Amino acid sequence: MIQGLLMCKRRKKPTEMQERGWQGHILFLVGMFVSRLSLRLRYVGQNNLPEHAPYIVVANHQSMFDGLWIMGGIPREQLPRFSCLAGSDLEQNFG
Repeated sequence: MIQGLLMCKRRKKPTEMQERGWQGHILFLVGMFVSRLSLRLRYVGQNNLPEHAPYIVVANHQSMFDGLWIMGGIPREQLPRFSCLAGSDLEQNFG
């Protein structure tokens, strides 16, 4: 059993921020459009986000759409520096 664990392959995870590309921008716009039509999203406290200092926004992973919805509330000028991380539980359970 231990030998089997030692031989399992680990997938290499990206360590640098990846470019979204045009597909990512279109998926974001479509996802936010559908979300705003079907949900009542309300963002509060955006004025508390620092303009130039780094910060972390944390969600409690109710679904894999958390990153999209948080991204929709980030001020537009900060979006080029925005990046999402998700827990490994979302690889198996998509919420």
